[in-house]
Amino acid sequence: GEWARRVDFRPGIYVHPVRTPTLPPATHTNVVFVGDGRDLVAIDPASPYPEEQAALDELVSDFESEGRRLAAILLTHRHVDHVSGAEHLAARTGAPILAHRDVRDALRGTVSVTRTLEDGETIDLSADGPAPSGRMRPAKARRLRAVLTPGHAVGHLAFLEETSGSVVAGDLVAGFGWIIIDPPEGDMAVYLRSLERLKSLGARLVYPAHGPPITDASRKVDEYVGHRLAREAKVLAAAREGRSRLLAIVEAAYTDTPPALHGLASRSALAHLIKLEAEGALPAGFAATAQKSS
Repeated sequence: GEWARRVDFRPGIYVHPVRTPTLPPATHTNVVFVGDGRDLVAIDPASPYPEEQAALDELVSDFESEGRRLAAILLTHRHVDHVSGAEHLAARTGAPILAHRDVRDALRGTVSVTRTLEDGETIDLSADGPAPSGRMRPAKARRLRAVLTPGHAVGHLAFLEETSGSVVAGDLVAGFGWIIIDPPEGDMAVYLRSLERLKSLGARLVYPAHGPPITDASRKVDEYVGHRLAREAKVLAAAREGRSRLLAIVEAAYTDTPPALHGLASRSALAHLIKLEAEGALPAGFAATAQKSS
């Protein structure tokens, strides 16, 4: 009768959803643990809420009772619904916090990043150590490779677990809904390139920060790119029809989006306008003027 807070979708990878101050339709962020032996890493300990941090502590205690330990805390990016529990978990376990240098710089004064990770850098987790009780299979060594995938946020990293072909994707994609691209940090052109990089990894399973795992990464990327380009065509059409205010463009291009969400939609619409302007499809200064007039 209780909600299972640890979900083992694949051996050696554990998902623990925590309630966070995230954007709708999401309500939780997935904390992902990776490791098959003594050492584990935790990706995106995300919640600022004491009861959620306590639940995460309890899971870590369960791992420790099996003779396992948290060797590192990894951050995909700087947003509050991904990093708010990092300092607590680091103090609880003594584990260092690792992130891209741009994330370290953005979090300075709020979260202390111990060491930076660069694109392509790997973290090896051996299979050594006690087998968890009830495990009926041999442990496998794990290797996580950092993959720089900005566009939603600066310094955004996804993590490819090379042994299983799984990707912990952060906010690159979601299990449901879409990702907000919010300028000036969000960059639509860069984000679309990062989606194609995700596709090139050939992932067999993708763990997004919000929602359930994605079993067909290639199809999800095609869906995301197709959706973005179709939306962009509507944004461009609205602009060329004479709508010069950002909210007027949103009303025309986001007719399938509830009006209550038009404020969020306007951020991605602005990202599309900036991209279109850079590509020469709209005159210079159009995006800034549209934003100011709204």
